[in-house]
Amino acid sequence: ELNKRFFTFHEKKRPYIILKWAQTNDGFVSKLPLPVNKSENWITCEESKKAVHLMRSQEQAIMVGTNTVINDNPELTVRLVEGKNPVRIVLDKDLKLKSSFKIFNAAAETLVFTEFRKTGAGHIKYFKIDFSKDVIQQVLQQLYELNIASIIIEGGTPLLQSFIKENLWDEARIFVNPNKNFVSGIKAPELNLSKASKEKSGIDYLYLTRNQT
Repeated sequence: ELNKRFFTFHEKKRPYIILKWAQTNDGFVSKLPLPVNKSENWITCEESKKAVHLMRSQEQAIMVGTNTVINDNPELTVRLVEGKNPVRIVLDKDLKLKSSFKIFNAAAETLVFTEFRKTGAGHIKYFKIDFSKDVIQQVLQQLYELNIASIIIEGGTPLLQSFIKENLWDEARIFVNPNKNFVSGIKAPELNLSKASKEKSGIDYLYLTRNQT
């Protein structure tokens, strides 16, 4: 247990992968269309937000997709607890993201995977990959070469579901607010939680499961 990241990195030649998301009681991760007031789209309580920041401080990297950055403008840093910021990773195929997004601030290193060749500067680095082929495998190979031994996938449903579909994950941590229902919106990723353990996180529940396959 203590060395799960080390063993995975050296035996599987990839980082230890943790999937993480928050969903409502009726299985949605976001309203659609996105509300103007972003607080209407918040799902978890303050205790759960602190738990997420603690998780970030314990892993080397964190990854999201383009749409998550555009819609949520996350900083992906550790702010609610003491700890080191993870390396931020974003998939930006067409280089849509402007430098004004928080993910590019100087609080942490940022790695951008894109279809174009671009020179980075300072804490921002760009990596050219072929988006017509297996994107996840290309990213994981590059992270392995960069000696990144663990990563949290904190993107939207399409990114998370792609890792589930390819069976490339080791743990999943899902926060569920039992008191909140969106009725409609963006559905949460589909993952069998029948063998997941469940614990309280403030008013939320945190489901924890390991990939046994």
